[in-house]
Amino acid sequence: MHSNQATYLKLFMDCSTKAATSGYYRHFKTDMCWFNVEHVAINYIGESFVDDELEVHTWQDNSDDSKIFFSCCKDKKRITFAEFRYGLERTKLLSSPKL
Repeated sequence: MHSNQATYLKLFMDCSTKAATSGYYRHFKTDMCWFNVEHVAINYIGESFVDDELEVHTWQDNSDDSKIFFSCCKDKKRITFAEFRYGLERTKLLSSPKL
């Protein structure tokens, strides 16, 4: 089965959280789910399938803390490149209504 956009988005979000909690990013230090994703641009260069082993690299823009980049590789070849722009303020926890 061919990997779809949701697969890549999850990989990138997991990667960004790992990088943030490991102290790799300058501004972000906690789970990235607490920051709004304000913009996403993804370039699909190649393809992957469900059981493929993928390697994801991430880095932060040198001058804009809100921009996080990702490169996804399969067999050492880039297959996807993405730019995420996150809000710099942590979102507040919203209470959910009782059913």
